[in-house]
Amino acid sequence: MTLAEPEQASETTHLPDPPHQVTRQHRIIDLVLVLFIGFSGPLSSALFLFFFPVKANTFNVNGRFISGLLHEIGALVLFFLLLQRQGRKLKEIGLAFHWLDALSGLALYLVSFVTYYVCATVFQFGYYFWNQEYFQYRNTDAMVLGASMVLMTGYTVAAPFFEEILVRGYLMTELTQLSWPTWLAVMASVLLQTSYHLYYGLAGALIVGTTFGMSAIYFAWRRRLWPVILSHLIWDVVATYRHFHH
Repeated sequence: MTLAEPEQASETTHLPDPPHQVTRQHRIIDLVLVLFIGFSGPLSSALFLFFFPVKANTFNVNGRFISGLLHEIGALVLFFLLLQRQGRKLKEIGLAFHWLDALSGLALYLVSFVTYYVCATVFQFGYYFWNQEYFQYRNTDAMVLGASMVLMTGYTVAAPFFEEILVRGYLMTELTQLSWPTWLAVMASVLLQTSYHLYYGLAGALIVGTTFGMSAIYFAWRRRLWPVILSHLIWDVVATYRHFHH
């Protein structure tokens, strides 16, 4: 009996560790880290361009696309690693594909498209009523003037995944699971996404923000992320196509 006891003791020392408990504080820290790494740069850049619109040359445009792609990839890798460390799956943030998501994404794009133009039209009529002239939106073509088609296309495809996974799926899921009301999670998501589009100017960013609102409302309702990503992707592909065929 005495000879068997050390063997049993050695076996017990190799038992797997108990699963790691993810605390509320831990999740908040991870959320803040991902948002800071992911959006402090785009937000500060958008604020600078909001107050000081500048024309970029070809070198700077392509350089921005390269750095932007690397930044988005890095932020997504960080997010995936933190989510894995928490022992969670991507389906928890709505990233589980079903073939109907393609149809839902197209429908969401059409609803967002109509909403965008209705809001833009109402704004223009209101502005004309008060000022007797139409509002001139900020021209952002100079920001992508001379851009490489390859780089711009790559950024166009990557941006919807980066934005919607982090700003929509991750942020809204975490806020609601941290006991935020759904409506407040929707507002926080839309406010963050609109804020780093201020390079369109205030009016332009707010009108673009209506499309973000449609996506946030849809995600809060259906909890499916792929239609939101596909809708955003259609918007960006159309905008890129119009730029190169203007």
